[in-house]
Amino acid sequence: MKKLWLLSIFCLVLVSGWAQTAKKIVVKSAIKGCWAAIISEEDAKKPENEFGWWSAWQRIKAEKKYKTTPATFKNVPKGKYVIVIYNPASKSFDPNAGIPEQASDGVVLQEVNIEESKTFSVEQADFKEWNCLSCPWLYVWNGQEFVRQAEIIQDIVGKKSEQNTYTSLSPQCVLNQRVRIRIQEEKDEISFLNQVVLQVNDCLYYPTQATLQYADSEYFTLKKGEAIELDFWLDAPLNQSAKLQIIARGYYEPDKKFLSEIYHKYLKTK
Repeated sequence: MKKLWLLSIFCLVLVSGWAQTAKKIVVKSAIKGCWAAIISEEDAKKPENEFGWWSAWQRIKAEKKYKTTPATFKNVPKGKYVIVIYNPASKSFDPNAGIPEQASDGVVLQEVNIEESKTFSVEQADFKEWNCLSCPWLYVWNGQEFVRQAEIIQDIVGKKSEQNTYTSLSPQCVLNQRVRIRIQEEKDEISFLNQVVLQVNDCLYYPTQATLQYADSEYFTLKKGEAIELDFWLDAPLNQSAKLQIIARGYYEPDKKFLSEIYHKYLKTK
């Protein structure tokens, strides 16, 4: 009986201590449907988060562990955190690529020291345009010029995250049984490409350039302003109902100095 009594006291103390340290955090946003995440200082320093808060945020996005605003986070221990509030409907812009600058209401970062349960709210004016790190851009030749299509190896941060990414193409990009593409790095980061192939239905076509034909231990690197052009030749005329996609394998590493700059750019200071 005495042991049972002592155990009850111990459990009561444990629960009481947990109640004092575990807090409820509510994140509200004037823009509906934003993704919210809380990244602890300890989390950002973990070895797998090579680029701190940025790596942690990319991992949260990839694993869909964010919450949609208004978001409630329960059992949050005391400590220092970064709250990320991101509008997935925002669009980045690049004036250098001819895309007009526009406020896209993209993201808010907020540093907090959580000591008690609290509600954090952001207004629309707190959001800033999401002109942040991207990934290398894929351009496709249309017979006259390279036309921008989409980002590849998107959000694949660090070598540990290396994987294949898939980008659909229109059959109209095949000209005389040839597909011509350009991969161009346009941000403050380094892209590491391991392999790039063209898939047409169930067939794989490899670029004539040997550099990116096979996945191996060799990487083709692209720094800001650099690009590579690749050619794929089909062995038969293309049916217009065919399904095409570029399969790119690799990852990117952001410039750490630039990461620090964009962190403070999006930080809510009021």
